[in-house]
Amino acid sequence: MQHRRGLIALSALSVLSALTAVVACGCTKQSNRLPGAGSVVAGSTAVPLWAPQGPFPRGQASASSAPARQGPQITVVSPARGAQVTDTTVRVEVEASDPDGVQAVTIQGAPATDVGGGRWEAQATLGPGLNLIEVEAIDGLGDRSTGRFSVAHGQFEAGGAFVQGAAHARLGQPALDVVGREVEARSANLDLLPLLPHPVYTSTLVTLDIVDLTHAPLRVAGVSTTAGGVSIAIELDQLVADLDVNLLGRGEALALADRARAVVQARFAAPTGPATGARLLGLDVERLDVSFVNLRLQPQSGFAVTVLSPIANLLVGALRGAISNAIERAVLRALERPLAGADHPLRVNLPLLGGGTAPLDLLLRIDGGRGWAGAGLDLVGSLSATAPAPFPHALPAGVLVTRPAAPVVTPAPGESVALAFAGDAANAFAHAFWLAGAARYQVDGTAPTNKPHPPSARLLYPFFPLVRDLAPDPATPLVIDASLEAPPTVRLEQGAVALRVSEAEVSVWLDYLDGGPRAEVLRARLSLDVSVRVAVQGQELVLSDLRAAGVAVDVVAEPSGDLDDQHVEDFIMQALPTLLDSVAQRLPRLPIPGLPAGVTLVAPSCEVRDGHLIVRAGVQ
Repeated sequence: MQHRRGLIALSALSVLSALTAVVACGCTKQSNRLPGAGSVVAGSTAVPLWAPQGPFPRGQASASSAPARQGPQITVVSPARGAQVTDTTVRVEVEASDPDGVQAVTIQGAPATDVGGGRWEAQATLGPGLNLIEVEAIDGLGDRSTGRFSVAHGQFEAGGAFVQGAAHARLGQPALDVVGREVEARSANLDLLPLLPHPVYTSTLVTLDIVDLTHAPLRVAGVSTTAGGVSIAIELDQLVADLDVNLLGRGEALALADRARAVVQARFAAPTGPATGARLLGLDVERLDVSFVNLRLQPQSGFAVTVLSPIANLLVGALRGAISNAIERAVLRALERPLAGADHPLRVNLPLLGGGTAPLDLLLRIDGGRGWAGAGLDLVGSLSATAPAPFPHALPAGVLVTRPAAPVVTPAPGESVALAFAGDAANAFAHAFWLAGAARYQVDGTAPTNKPHPPSARLLYPFFPLVRDLAPDPATPLVIDASLEAPPTVRLEQGAVALRVSEAEVSVWLDYLDGGPRAEVLRARLSLDVSVRVAVQGQELVLSDLRAAGVAVDVVAEPSGDLDDQHVEDFIMQALPTLLDSVAQRLPRLPIPGLPAGVTLVAPSCEVRDGHLIVRAGVQ
C-alpha cells in the first residue's frame, strides 16, 4: 500500500476477470507472452481491424499533474497478504517511510509499536472468514495514508481433498424408480454369452459348454430402501441355453429356467479411502444374490438322456454358477454411474479470459445417510473439486470450511429430488477455479484485435492527468495484467450467493512500441463483494447477473508518478459494471452433482438457506 485509502473486502469468483474484461472493452485477451507488433494472436481467425503503428512518444511526468501532498508509504511485512490462519489473533508488521519522518502508525485502530528500522507492529484480532486489516500512518507534517490488506481466519482443508458434509441429497421413490428405468435402458441389448467362461465345465470325464443363450429383456422389478441402505431387484425371464455335452461321445441338451432373479443390496459404510468395488447410488454393494426359478436340463437325444442322468445335478450346479457370475457382471456394469459425479468425476471446462479452457473435476463421495421404506433415500456426502493441471501460486492456500448444520428440507407435493450444497462445497469449487489458473489474465493493447477500440492511454486521460504527460499520443497501447493472489470464497446467507475476492492485483502499463521497457502506471490490490444470481436450467446451475456490492482499492505502487486515490477508485468503479457483465457471459454452467442417472428435473427451484444452496424439483 502506498499512501492509499484502502482496500475493502469483496467477493467474486472472478474479480480478476472483471477487471481485465471491463477495461479491455472487448479487446483481445491473452495470457501468453507479448507477441511482436502486428503479429496475429494464436488460434485467431478474425481479420484485425486495428494494429498499433508506433513508435509512440515517451513523456515525462510534470510536477503539476501529481497530488500536492502525500502521506507515508506503507508496505505489509507480515502476515502475507491473503494469508490463511487458524488462530484468532495475528501479529501484524508493516514498514512505513516518508521523507518527513513517520510520526505514528495504527493497526486496526490501535497504536502500533515502533520496532526500529522503519517497522511497526501490533496484534490484530480476527473474526471468522475474511478480515480486512486497516493500517494508518501519519508523517511529520500530519499527512495521513491508509491501506488495508486481507487475512482469512478459520479452518482450512487441503485443495482437492474431500470436504465432509458438503452435500446432502434426498431422493424420493419416484427418483429411485427413474434409476430402475435407467438400468433397464442400459441393459436393453444385454448379451450374457460373452460373459460366460468357455467351456462352462470340464473334467476328465465330461466337458460342458454353452453355445447359445437367449432370454427376455432385463427388467427392474423394483428399487426399495431400508434404514441401512437400498436394494434393487433385476429379473430375466425365459432363459434358454443351448448346451454342447461331451461325455463318451457328443450330445446336445438345453438348460431352461423360467426366471433368473438378481437382488443387489447396498449399505451405508464409513469411507476408508477412494471408492473401490461395486457401487449402487454411491453406496457399497454388500451382497448380490442370483437365484433361478425351475432351472433344469432337457436332453435333446436318447444318447444325452443316457449319459446325462447320472451327473445331471453336477452339471446343473456348474450351469447355475456360470450363469450367475455372468448375470452379476452384467448387473454391476448396468449400475455404473447411478449418481452424477459419485465415484466418477464430473469434468467442468473453465473458460479462460486469456483464451482456451482449464479443466476442473467435481467428485462426490457418499459418507452416510438413511433409507425410508416406501419413501426414499437420504444421503450425506463429501465433495472434492480438483484442478488436474494446477497453476503455480506463490501463496499456499486451502479451502475455507465452516461445516454448517444440515438443512431441514421438506419436499413440497410433486417434488422428488432435493439437493443441498453447503458453502464449503462452493468454496472448494472457487478454490479449484483459482488453482486451475482461471484467474490470471493479460489484456494486451499492442496485439491486433477484431475490435475497433483496443485499450490505450485515452482510457486513462479522464482520471489521471499524469498519463497525458507520460503518453501524449492517446493511441499509446495499454497492457493490463491481472491476477488473483488469494482464492476467492463464497458466502451463502440471507437468501443470496455472494462471492468474495481479495488480493486481486492489477497492473497497468504503457507500451510505447519503441523497443524500450514498458512504463508501469500503477499496481493496485482490489477487494470485491459480488452478488450472484443462481438458477437451474436442465441439469445445470447457471450463474448470472453479477453485481458489485462493495469494492476497495489499495494502490501499492506508482512507479511513474503519484496518482490521486479518489481518481483511482473512480476509474475502477466506472469499469466494474461492464467488466462484471463480461465475466458473467463467460462463466461456465455447472453440472449438478448427485442427480440420479436418467433423471430429468421438472419445475426446479433454487434457494439459499441455512448456509446451503438448495435445489428441489420433480422428476420424469
